[in-house]
Amino acid sequence: MKEEKGQALVEFALVLPIMLLILSLVIFAGFAAVELNRLQMTAQASALAGAGELPDEYAAFSRAEYLAELNGFPEGVEITVEPSIIEVVISKEFEVFLPVPTNNPTLTGRAVYSSYKE
Repeated sequence: MKEEKGQALVEFALVLPIMLLILSLVIFAGFAAVELNRLQMTAQASALAGAGELPDEYAAFSRAEYLAELNGFPEGVEITVEPSIIEVVISKEFEVFLPVPTNNPTLTGRAVYSSYKE
């Protein structure tokens, strides 16, 4: 019985780093999902606002850009406007705070709307 004393402590010390790594991956995935949703929603809102200004391409571009800036994306916004179509792509580098060295992924939200007024 004396040989087994402290066995739980050794098992805990071996399992703890693995559990912390799994926990940090779950937290990272949650933050990434929230940020991706924010990017997508902003792209959709910006494109929809810009589509309301079509066929005036300048007004559509300005409205979409303004809404993207209003939602916290002054950089990384690409807006393509044609006479009846507007496309908004918002990209942002997502900072990884995992305990292992990794590259920061780029998250992207994209929306395309068209306005056919007759």
